[in-house]
Amino acid sequence: MTREGAEMGYQETMLKQIADAIRAKDGSTSLIRAVDFADRISAIEIKPDLPETAHTLTLTSDNVDRGTVSGGGIVTDGMTVTAVATPVPGSFLEGWKEYKTPHGEGVSVEPSYEYVSREANYRFKMDGDRGLIATFLAAYTVTILISLDGAGTPTGAGDYAPGSAVVLTANVAQGYQFVGWENEAGEIVSVEEEYTFTITESVTYKAVYQEYVSRLPEGYTEIEYIEQPAVGAQYCYIKSPQNINSNMRIVIDIEPLSIGSNGYCYLYNATYARKSGTSYYYTYNALRISNSGIFYGRGANTTNTGNYSQIDSNGTLRRLYCDVNCAEGYCKINNGEEIPIATPTYSVSVYPNLTNASTIASAGRARIFSYQYYLSGELKVDMVPCIAPSGEVGMYDLIGDTFHTKEGSSVAFVAGPPV
Repeated sequence: MTREGAEMGYQETMLKQIADAIRAKDGSTSLIRAVDFADRISAIEIKPDLPETAHTLTLTSDNVDRGTVSGGGIVTDGMTVTAVATPVPGSFLEGWKEYKTPHGEGVSVEPSYEYVSREANYRFKMDGDRGLIATFLAAYTVTILISLDGAGTPTGAGDYAPGSAVVLTANVAQGYQFVGWENEAGEIVSVEEEYTFTITESVTYKAVYQEYVSRLPEGYTEIEYIEQPAVGAQYCYIKSPQNINSNMRIVIDIEPLSIGSNGYCYLYNATYARKSGTSYYYTYNALRISNSGIFYGRGANTTNTGNYSQIDSNGTLRRLYCDVNCAEGYCKINNGEEIPIATPTYSVSVYPNLTNASTIASAGRARIFSYQYYLSGELKVDMVPCIAPSGEVGMYDLIGDTFHTKEGSSVAFVAGPPV
């Protein structure tokens, strides 16, 4: 807005206030005839409510086809104002810039400017005349195609500013499985259901699905998890067909459901094992969760004792992806940092239980989603929760081609929903 425009605005404001004052004195709401207006002014004391100091805020769009601006005008000194930039679909605001050197007609030197905000709604206090330009650019578009109707509801399509992080999510429907994200060249760029990339141009991806093909033998139903039942002092667990070894690595996806009366819930643990003859020794390599966090411990003795070291201070019951690598001496929780752990040196033969408790009441309950056992880097056990043709709930070892069901109790596991 020009200074002339601002002065005209003052004049219009003053005339309106004069008319309002005349009508107020007359007790009327009628319009005043132009021929009477001048005669009535001398009888009215006018005190226009105009700011003593005012500034002009001039807002401009650098491309009206890509976006509009609003919020400019005459503003009282010290007032907080909001300059609003509204991109049209397919565009985005790069930012508000302000000239720092003379510009316009008659100025031969290339003006300089700086960006003062990247926000569409730019708030600031007025302390002088300002001229802001909203810079709009074309956005990059992400388009998602789907290979099989009804197989999923992929998300992430839309318009993005260059350099933005884009997250595509497959959201697979029940009865189907995700194959991968296919680019325009027909190449699978990721097999993960969630794919993140930085956008540098408009792109199209196809979410490729297929009908679910079971990993299990005919008659077995894969389920999301198995769950220990809440049955007082009863207990049940699954035994791994491999022994504890200093070169082992155990990866388990598990969700503790309760903290037992002894103050913790085992995530996995070895149980009693025969050392020689009829002598039994307690050995373990375990993670356990308590109200004060997650702990790792190992031991081999007859007194059921051992040292536990804290590896996570979060004691919230939550789903945990636990990776204990005894061969390399570290433990990771939910793909976090590697926590150094002591390497076990067992010589006895034991069966590490996926969940182990003398009683449910004392050691809590958990759900198991998956379990893998590696020895010297080779996958030896890969257990999948399932329901056997007989109706029993347990886990199927894809490597050993064997079904494992409950141990230690007559009470069966609770089955999670089908995959």
